[in-house]
Amino acid sequence: MDTDHEAHSMSRTGPDGGGAKPRACANCARLKIKCRWPEYGNGNPDAACLRCARMKFSCHVPAATQKRKRGKSTRVAQLEEKLDGIVSLLAAHRHLQASSMSPTPPEPSKEPRESPREAVRPNNANSREPLGRDVEDLSAMYRLFPGFSLTGEQATAYLEIYQTELMPNFPFVVIPPSMDAHALYSQSPSLFWVTMAAVAPQSLAIQEEVRKWLRQYIAEHMIVKQEKSLQLLQTLLLHMAWSDYHYYVYSDATNFLQLAMSLVIDLRLDKSPDTTGVMPKSLLGETWTALNKGAPYRLGVPHTLAEKRAVLGFYHFSSIVSLLFRRGAQLPWNHYLSQCCDSLLDAREYEGDMYAVALVRMQCISDRVSGFLPPTGTGDRDNSVYRPPLEMAIKSLRAELDRFAHSQPAFVSHNNVFWAYYHGLVMRLYEPIISMRVSPASSSDTFSSETFQRTESLWKCLESAADFFGSLQAIPSTQLPLLPLTANALLALVVVTTSRLLLLEVSNDWDSAPARRKLDFAAALDRIADLFEQADRWAQGAGRRRRPQEDTENAPCMYTFRLRWVRQWYLSKISHSDMPHQQQQPRTSGARPAQALTANQWGDVSLEDMDMDFWPELFYGPIPEVTLPTPPVMGWSM
Repeated sequence: MDTDHEAHSMSRTGPDGGGAKPRACANCARLKIKCRWPEYGNGNPDAACLRCARMKFSCHVPAATQKRKRGKSTRVAQLEEKLDGIVSLLAAHRHLQASSMSPTPPEPSKEPRESPREAVRPNNANSREPLGRDVEDLSAMYRLFPGFSLTGEQATAYLEIYQTELMPNFPFVVIPPSMDAHALYSQSPSLFWVTMAAVAPQSLAIQEEVRKWLRQYIAEHMIVKQEKSLQLLQTLLLHMAWSDYHYYVYSDATNFLQLAMSLVIDLRLDKSPDTTGVMPKSLLGETWTALNKGAPYRLGVPHTLAEKRAVLGFYHFSSIVSLLFRRGAQLPWNHYLSQCCDSLLDAREYEGDMYAVALVRMQCISDRVSGFLPPTGTGDRDNSVYRPPLEMAIKSLRAELDRFAHSQPAFVSHNNVFWAYYHGLVMRLYEPIISMRVSPASSSDTFSSETFQRTESLWKCLESAADFFGSLQAIPSTQLPLLPLTANALLALVVVTTSRLLLLEVSNDWDSAPARRKLDFAAALDRIADLFEQADRWAQGAGRRRRPQEDTENAPCMYTFRLRWVRQWYLSKISHSDMPHQQQQPRTSGARPAQALTANQWGDVSLEDMDMDFWPELFYGPIPEVTLPTPPVMGWSM
């Protein structure tokens, strides 16, 4: 009893019996209210608190209990031990994997240390890992998946190569010179890896893995997470321009083009931010922010110069694909795109902006030809007649194109790639005339000049082909590996159009024999193939990305092989009497010697059966066999 009384007293006054704050009674503690004791009752075990005394409740203070200290759980200790073991195993595995996958330079004794000569070799390329998971120190190692990893020194060197050599040929995605590799990776990992993939030497297997990774990355961020940003648009533009040389046989490229179109529309880059049909006090801004999870309302926010370059680059790319190869929809030209061109010229942030604006405006002039041409893809080849109004429209566009091209500043006019674009677009103006019929002459005017208007236009088409080959041959061979897909697409267009023109059936207004003497097509193809062969040797020696025919170390350049393949096919279609005297036996790639195919081996196939889809598949599709028993036709899966 004395013990209980002592514990009850200590619960009120504290263990030392001093003026410690008394504990609350059971009633007040249960109601969570302040327990107040009378002064005379402090320390008296029979006294009640003020509240219990007023309410006439039985008041008592529960005895204090010592809290039991809880020790560490045995289960937690076991889990910590297992985690330590797993971390140790991962660290050891990562160390072994990094040492086995470190790139080795081809010739370390001859190459300077700062030069990016180290090739990225495949190592278990089928097991891809998420972006950045194995990056321990961004300044020391960047890794996308096993087989494609870069040191900080390599990333810096490749970024400098892109900024100084590749970016001037496609100036629509500008990486500022002040931005280093680490800053680019931190800002946009996808843009970083697409840039590295455009420069770093890789095997065909690694290139395919990069495409698979990009599909997964874009699907996760654009489709699943519904992200919309300028960096994603720039990533798609760079991938389509540089990293995917097999564009026309992969359906994902069409998906990328449509996804880029959706980004342009969702970011409202094709419209002026100041032009809206919304009332000043509209709730559209708040509604937009609420529906887009806090994303800022873009109406009224001026576009940056980087955004204007991106939308102009997408217009240029989509227009090239749609106009030259009739595949996919292009971004319609409007007044705001013209304002974007003016803004870039006025700002003069980079010298390449003048070249970008020149390409876009020249493409805009050429695009207008589709407005008065007969529709294509209808299956009716006899519904178009070449009449004087069409000739007047083409002459007007040609004159406007000439004036624009010859009014460019020296920075643009001294660029041979610009003139290759120009001659290719001029050829596109006249290309539809090949499949048109001559306007029938009336009985009263047998010698009407309308009969020979088509002849004049076809001859101008032939001259533009010769000028294109001349401009392409003027480009240094070391610059050919640096050209984007848009320039190579023009080469495919010129090859198919020239072939159709020189193999056109003889009619009242056209004879192919004088045209073949005017343009030695086989010799031109041979010279261009030699240039690509020299470019491939330079790329291999300089540690740059190649375009090999197959995934072997000494495989010849894909373009070299295919251009000579087309040359061999062309020589088999023309008669021996039409062949130039200086023309010798058809050349073939040194890696794959083959005999020239005769006309009988090719069979009787007209170029009308080889529409625009055949030639992109020839240039960008899988490699066909040289000794084909039958010629390639549309729909043949190579």
